[in-house]
Parts: sequence; structure tokens; C-alpha cells
Amino acid sequence: MNTKIILLVLSIEKQVSREIILCAKYSSKEYYIVGATTCLNTPHTHLCDKLLKLDSNISYSNQIMEICKEFKVSFILSGIEEDLIILSQLKSKLGEMGILCPVSKPAVIETLHNKRKCGKLFSGLNNCYANTETINNTLNQLKSIKFPVIVKSTYGYRSKDIALVENQESLKPYLNIKEGKEYLIQEFLENFEHRLECKPKIKNEIIQEKEYSFQIIIGCKKKSIGIFGSVNSLESGIPVIIETIDVRKYLDQLTPIINFLINYGVIGCINIQGIRVSEEKIKFFEINPRFTAMSSVRAELGFNELDILFEYFEQKLNEKRYFTDDGIIVHRYLKSDIVRNRTN
Repeated sequence: MNTKIILLVLSIEKQVSREIILCAKYSSKEYYIVGATTCLNTPHTHLCDKLLKLDSNISYSNQIMEICKEFKVSFILSGIEEDLIILSQLKSKLGEMGILCPVSKPAVIETLHNKRKCGKLFSGLNNCYANTETINNTLNQLKSIKFPVIVKSTYGYRSKDIALVENQESLKPYLNIKEGKEYLIQEFLENFEHRLECKPKIKNEIIQEKEYSFQIIIGCKKKSIGIFGSVNSLESGIPVIIETIDVRKYLDQLTPIINFLINYGVIGCINIQGIRVSEEKIKFFEINPRFTAMSSVRAELGFNELDILFEYFEQKLNEKRYFTDDGIIVHRYLKSDIVRNRTN
């Protein structure tokens, strides 16, 4: 055990945290995986070398620190933003123990996790991000809105709680929202290939069908250290068909937003999603500051975010990594293993 990289993964009951475990399994490195969870009845627990059930009656932060001491943890990660904020608060203590913890400051994570704050943050950046505004109960706002628009909740995920709204009357139900729930209006982006990215369902509810996705890894010395790009077809918000693309073709569009993220203080993995709105332009509409539900697919294809982070923070990564082998198509079945095919 002492010759292996001791990796602590938090909240393994969550899918994205389990993706981190799968990245470790696809690695050529030797990881000893300590999985922490509040629920033992969850998939992939058998992939952990040590499984720990956390006590909800004891301080979460204290339990993390005790686990790190007991198992001599060298690397700690989680797939959910709430954990990342806690790890960021513990970062200096973890650093004193020699533990790698590649996370941004708490305020940075919270802003990027909150769609309202994120939309405001990127509102003036070269028109590269979909215009996003808070819904407020004012007649003036209703008159100024250009329909159709997307309505989504501040903390929605996997294309849930999203609606396509085509007129003022359809927007009114979202003005009288329940306490604690906030909806946003986002610019509707229509796909250049003449196929709607979102398909209407009952009561104007929609699901997103396709996205351009870029997984970016940012180090602590104001530089990006890895980029993976793909066009994803989605099922219930989860990528099921992934076609890789050469990210170097999109660097002119990616560089301004990457530099902005770097200067804002982002560290670690960050995913940006967009839609092709013209022959040359992709416009982004979503940012998630973490691993994603297809991190293990990227790892199997040779872009292992876990390894890149570890090597960089261990000062063993000498050059930026792109995934440039475009034209690989992955069919990902949600209840079985994935199958890959390369296009001609």
C-alpha cells in the first residue's frame, strides 16, 4: 500500500465521484482508492480498496482530516461542488500534510456552480457565452425579452428543470416561484446544422440533445495543462454518443475563455459546453468546475484527468496535453460497458 498513490474520493454515492474512481482504474499508475460515502449501497464500491461510511452526526471536515491522517492520503478529490468548497476551505491544512488538493477558492467554485452568477460573470466576454438573466416580476423585463428563450433553474443539472418558452404568457408561471427556487432566462441558441439542440416535450419542457463539450484542466501557475474536445449526443442529459474533435481547431474561441478562467482563479478540472451557432462559431451556455459524467470515457480514450492533475501537481508534467485524435465515436450504454468505433 505504501508504494501506491493513496487517493481519497469523497461522495462516491454520486456518479461523478464514481467517474474519478474509474479514471484511477484506467490509469497505468497504481492508486490505492479510499472511498468515502454516506450510503454503502451504491455502484462501484467494489472498485475501492477501502470503503468508509461517514457518520452524519460528526463534522464532515473533521472526518476528512482523520481519514487523511489514518490512511496517509496523498491525493484527495470529489465530483460534487459542495465537497470541493469544503476541500478548498481545508486546502492549507491538507497542504501542510503533503496532500495534493487541486481545487479553486470557495467563492470561485460557488460562482461557477451558480448559473446566475456564472452568466453575469461571462456576460461581457466577447459574446462567447449565452446571455443569462434572473427572472424578476417586472412588466418592463417582459416587454424587452426576445422570444423564444430557455428557462432553467439556478442549480439545475443533466438538462433537468429546463423549459423552452416562446411568449410572455408562457413565461408568467415562472414569475411566481416558490421560496428558495430561482429561475433564469437564457438566450436560446439554435444549432447551425439546422437541427434543434433541444427537443420540446410536454408542457414546453425540453431535453438537450447535443452539445460541444471541452474538458479543460488548469494548473496553479496561470496555465491550462490539458484540453479534450468532443461533440456529444445526450440521453436524459448524459452523453451516450461521443465523437472526439481536434481541439486545436477551436483554440481561437477557447483561448479567451480559458484565459478568463485562469485569471479568475480556477484550478483543476472545468467543463464548458456550447452549441455551434454558425459555421465558425461555438457559443457556450454551461460551465461546471469539476470532473463530469464522462470523465472515465475520456480516460479510456487516453485523456486521464486524474493522472494529468497528479503529474502536474507533482511537477512531472512538462507539456500541455490535447486530445487531437478526432473522428473516434464512442457509444456509451448507461447500463453496460462502452463500445468504441473509429470512423473512416
